[in-house]
Amino acid sequence: MIHLHLTPDSLLKTRFAFSPLVEVSVSYHNLRRDKFANSAVYGWAEKTRHILAETEFPLLDELMGVWGYVPDFLTPTPTHMEFNLENDFIHLRNASPQLIQDNLSYVIETTGSSELREQFRVDPQSYKEALINEVRTYWQLAIQPHWQSLVNVIEGDLLFRARQIALCGSASVLSDLDAMVTFDGKALRLDKPYYTKPDQYFVLDQEGLQLVPSIFGSSVMWQVAPDYKPMIIYGARGIGTWQQAQPELDESLELLLGAGRASVLSVLDSPTTTSELALNLHLTAGAVSQHLNLLNRAGLVQSSRSGKRVYYSLSQKGEDLLRLFR
Repeated sequence: MIHLHLTPDSLLKTRFAFSPLVEVSVSYHNLRRDKFANSAVYGWAEKTRHILAETEFPLLDELMGVWGYVPDFLTPTPTHMEFNLENDFIHLRNASPQLIQDNLSYVIETTGSSELREQFRVDPQSYKEALINEVRTYWQLAIQPHWQSLVNVIEGDLLFRARQIALCGSASVLSDLDAMVTFDGKALRLDKPYYTKPDQYFVLDQEGLQLVPSIFGSSVMWQVAPDYKPMIIYGARGIGTWQQAQPELDESLELLLGAGRASVLSVLDSPTTTSELALNLHLTAGAVSQHLNLLNRAGLVQSSRSGKRVYYSLSQKGEDLLRLFR
């Protein structure tokens, strides 16, 4: 079991963040083992293996050799919301040689040595750009085509967590991250069945905890490394709606609301922007905006702002109405 003791100061400094590099690293690690927590990811995994069948990733394969372990330097703790992978590569290029060597030593001690692992450990600087090229190729083939939909799920999770904090306080969020996570007001405990090492204890005094939602994580993951802020990676809410086909609506809903407004209402199971709705429904942004305005006035949808983006989601009245027609 992992014990993270939070002082009142560190609890106040706990923040949410996101990083494409974390998502890429976690997804590749679990793709190799077919270990995903949510069935919504299975379809993506099957198609992605087919897409990647003729592409080799020798460095990533060597680094991801330990089940349940992703090297820390491949998951630098994000400190804000980052959606540009190229910006994440700056952190990867700046990873300290000592951290990389320590991570490689653990992989070698756990699963055995290889020529490539030894060379990377001895001279990590010489392999960074080759590793970045592998990550970029994987990103372009496996993640980038789905990126906007993934971002919508992540930001929907963050909107939910923000409301949760506002209504119930930050302690309620820490208690609700995962079934394997408990929080008693002072200590966050991660009870992972396959973790066989002796209990580990960490005290987070001056630095807060970064909470990072993930689409592709198979279970909650933790990272406490000297070079980075402590981090918990947890499964984002709403993953089940990603790539999920929408149930066909009763034709009478179209007669009631009109085809355009009915189609908009039917795809709002997770918070979505106007531009994303327009893309998914093959409508103009202006038409979607008009539909949303009328649905909002009717009390069927609600809006929330995250940075510069405005997200629309079903209100309770909207959810009740859709339930009648499905």
